[in-house]
Amino acid sequence: MRNLLIIAALCSFAACVNNKVSESPDNASSAAETTTLFLGNTTCATSGHPTKPENFVEHEGQRAYFCCSKCVAAAEADPAAAVAKAYAKPTAVGNTVCPISGKAVNTDDSVTWQGHGVALCCGRCKKTFSSDRAGYTKTAIEGK
Repeated sequence: MRNLLIIAALCSFAACVNNKVSESPDNASSAAETTTLFLGNTTCATSGHPTKPENFVEHEGQRAYFCCSKCVAAAEADPAAAVAKAYAKPTAVGNTVCPISGKAVNTDDSVTWQGHGVALCCGRCKKTFSSDRAGYTKTAIEGK
């Protein structure tokens, strides 16, 4: 199971880099650029070094990433504190449209996930948000 989580984290981390996708030389009409958003912390909250996707702890659906296994070992003693430290300064996404319903947001119905403050329209969407936190956060960021 840990290996599957590591593979998933590697895919997520690798996807945060802009990749150029180009068509074959036969069809040289254009090159499309795709970007996949990495929603984790990129700086280790313990050491300040860049994080590695295979080094993380998880608490209530949020992952805090670290630079090395030594930092992970220390964080495993209190994963909740590790996540809180990794995302100590949440940043509002700034979305004006609810990523779930598409309606105008109500700032009283905001949630924070992995350091990203996402505005929603209502309590019902607040409940729905937990079913796909990463997906709805990404939608909010992309749709602002």
